[in-house]
Amino acid sequence: MLGARKINDEVNIFEGVFKNPMFVSVWLTIVGGQILMVVFGGWAMKVHLDGLTTMQWIISVAIGAASLIINFILKFVPERLFPTLGDEN
Repeated sequence: MLGARKINDEVNIFEGVFKNPMFVSVWLTIVGGQILMVVFGGWAMKVHLDGLTTMQWIISVAIGAASLIINFILKFVPERLFPTLGDEN
């Protein structure tokens, strides 16, 4: 969600993130819901009843944060390296 906020190759995807209260409330609801499902939803989700260990949480957050790093790197890849699909005028 954070990476999709800026679509015109703007580098700072965090700029103005807190100026849109609707975005912040949706983002916090999704993050909170996912945490609650992992911590307390073991039986309903058919996963381990104790949730994740600390190391599993760290690995999960690191993998998720990797998408932000990849997004940052892709901002500097020239568009000429990608094929043009359809009419992009």
